[in-house]
Amino acid sequence: MRIDRFSRIDTLTYPGRFLCTVHVSMGDEPGMEPSKVMETIVADRDSLDGMAVTASGCDVLAIPSVHRLIREIRPKGLSLSLVTPGSSPDALDDLIGAGYVNHVILQVTGPLDRDQERCIEIVRDHGCPYNLDIMMAPGRIDEDSLRPMATLYNDCARFVMRTYDPGKHGGTLGNE
Repeated sequence: MRIDRFSRIDTLTYPGRFLCTVHVSMGDEPGMEPSKVMETIVADRDSLDGMAVTASGCDVLAIPSVHRLIREIRPKGLSLSLVTPGSSPDALDDLIGAGYVNHVILQVTGPLDRDQERCIEIVRDHGCPYNLDIMMAPGRIDEDSLRPMATLYNDCARFVMRTYDPGKHGGTLGNE
């Protein structure tokens, strides 16, 4: 695992909040130095509402060592939002249960699948707030698939619907 990118101020991942965002991926190639990222987060702490960890090319929950990275780069007391399509409920349960994650941003690109439903059950059971972040892609999300998600509107911290732009998103969606 490596740190691919680091955004010092991010207002798009969690609308209404100022986060720094750490983008990780699987792979052994050198990435950004975790200690440098931590130093920057500490220096910016007074201007941040929290931090987010997300992955490029895979679900952050599929990265076995993500908990070590979180422990290494997260300053004590800073809220952490985990951005995930929710493909590994057991890993999410472990991270929330261990106190590594304070908030979950569940990114949905199609009808909710069983793993995503389990992730929602897990965050509810832990009392962990979550955002439902829906990418409105033609042919993937329709009225029938949106209806069960809409029932979660009052349950989640934020219900975000984003327009899919193939130019911006490289023509691909997560979980493809």
